Order: sequence, then structure tokens, then C-alpha cells
Amino acid sequence: MQKHLKVSVDGQTFDVVVECSETTHVASSPSPVAPSAPVVVASTPAYTLKSPLAGKVVSIDVAIGQSIAKGQKVLTLEAMKMNTVISATENGTVRSILVIAGQAIEEGQPLMAL
Repeated sequence: MQKHLKVSVDGQTFDVVVECSETTHVASSPSPVAPSAPVVVASTPAYTLKSPLAGKVVSIDVAIGQSIAKGQKVLTLEAMKMNTVISATENGTVRSILVIAGQAIEEGQPLMAL
């Protein structure tokens, strides 16, 4: 008989299959559960866009895999009750988005990788 369990270790969640016999329980190798966000597509970004100020992410206006041009709006931040448009500082393709809408961020925090 097999049991499917979710186990959390040091903040990571794993799906575990446990084979049960009358006297022992043997677990198979755990497989990590995919995080809901942010999703990293590539391991080594060519360029990382960082936040110029602390605030809250209001909207993300690009998608992973999308080609963007220098100066193009990529997201909007709210800081001190004002919305600030964050534009791409380089041409490129969005490789990963490192924040989500509604997230509080710090000055200098990476927002996305191109």
C-alpha cells in the first residue's frame, strides 16, 4: 500500500510517496513541489533589473519570454502614495520575474532578469 504525503523541511515542501507494510515504512526519494511564484526560467541572467526605490509592486506589465526594448514599461511601483513606472534599462528578453503584484520591495531589490 502507498501513501502520498506533503512534507515541509526548512521551508521547502516535498511530495513524498511512502510504501507501507505491516511492520515498516519505506519512503521514496522526495520530489520538490514547484513554487507558485516567482518562476525562474534561466539560471544565469544576462542583466538584472533592480528597483530604484522601496515600495509595493502595483502591476507587472511584461511576461516571461517577452522581448522588451530599452525604455519600455515593465512594471509599476507604488511609493509614498505615488505610482512610479519602472522601464527597461536594456533591450532583451524577460528570462524571469522575481516579484509578484502586491509584494513589498526594497531599494536595489532585483525585479526581473533579462
